[in-house]
Amino acid sequence: GKRQRDNPDFPLRKFTKCSQCNHPLTAAWARHKYPHYFCYNPDCSMSKVTIKKTDLENSFSLFLSHVK
Repeated sequence: GKRQRDNPDFPLRKFTKCSQCNHPLTAAWARHKYPHYFCYNPDCSMSKVTIKKTDLENSFSLFLSHVK
């Protein structure tokens, strides 16, 4: 299927940034059942590291709960 730029499955795509290179993270479904975020910069040491969708989104929610 056609890729969606603003996929509702991944609300933090392009909004969160890589901790190493500051490049916006992208996201995808691995094998159609494992949602994850990752750095799309091929020159970054973190480009092969994936972050589970639930882990990143839960961390972001926790962060927001501390922002006043």
